[in-house]
Amino acid sequence: ADDFKMCQKIASEINSSAPMTINETTRLDNAVCISSLKKGEKVKLIYNYKILDGRITKTEIQSRRPTILDKWCSKPDMTFTLEAYDVEYSHNYMNDKYIASINLTINDCK
Repeated sequence: ADDFKMCQKIASEINSSAPMTINETTRLDNAVCISSLKKGEKVKLIYNYKILDGRITKTEIQSRRPTILDKWCSKPDMTFTLEAYDVEYSHNYMNDKYIASINLTINDCK
């Protein structure tokens, strides 16, 4: 699958500068691609974030969705990526305990 190879290329570009501190509470650890086993489903590009502050909640993470969505939908190069892949921002605490994910698809931009 070419989509998967291309996604892996994007992920490795991201990973070449990871871990990357985003702000005082968030660090991007890495990016990975997963290929769907379901026919017709897109490859998913997953950004794995670590939350450095144990007080951040699922609600706070989900409240970031409009800002993230705006960024993806307003920049042509990012929209192009979203047309090819679904995107997930996965958030875990430092102890690897899962908090929440923000999932984006090209349909969210319409």
